[in-house]
Amino acid sequence: MKRSASRLYMKSLVVALGAVSALAMTGCQSLILGNSETPPRYTLSPVSSAIPGQNQLQTRLVIADPVAEAAFETSKIARSPEPLRYEYFADAEWSDRAPNLFRIFLVRSFENSGRIEAVGDRVTLPIGDFILDTDIRSFHVEMHNGQSIARIAYFARLSDRRNNSIASRLFTVDEPVNGSNLPLSVEALNIAINRVGGDTVNWAVAEIEQRLSENTDS
Repeated sequence: MKRSASRLYMKSLVVALGAVSALAMTGCQSLILGNSETPPRYTLSPVSSAIPGQNQLQTRLVIADPVAEAAFETSKIARSPEPLRYEYFADAEWSDRAPNLFRIFLVRSFENSGRIEAVGDRVTLPIGDFILDTDIRSFHVEMHNGQSIARIAYFARLSDRRNNSIASRLFTVDEPVNGSNLPLSVEALNIAINRVGGDTVNWAVAEIEQRLSENTDS
């Protein structure tokens, strides 16, 4: 009985060690990354360039959770084969729900500009001097006259801590997709959002700077 138990123990130990070695050799892929059939996840690259020769504004900017229609309240990458109709690419997703991804994109873009002392969402920065609200209206690849176009549009409203509206603007951008596959569509969406995101940062910073200047003068 003792010998049988010993052999059983040694056999179990060898199996366990073999499993550990296999996981180590694969980098624990089965535990972290899933198998090769897991669809790729894409993200948005924030506006990366700082605004040169400008002083940092000693103020706090809160990026509120974006509002969006249900078609964009998902991690699926949307496309529109015809007006007023949405469907989704089957072979990949965003790394987060599109509104969350857009909020993170805005926070990091403002941070990268170096113009605002503190930027965050309502969790990391519950109280701010200024609040940026956005309403996503387009965030998809659209077919137009046989051409695929990355289309992004959102309405932005900048307000103060008392919720008094300071400025508002509709931002829109179209970027041609240089091909028909999914990676090129995501690349076009990133190019488009960097273009319009840079405009949003410059616009909001200019409005905040003007308001701070007016408050100082008064």
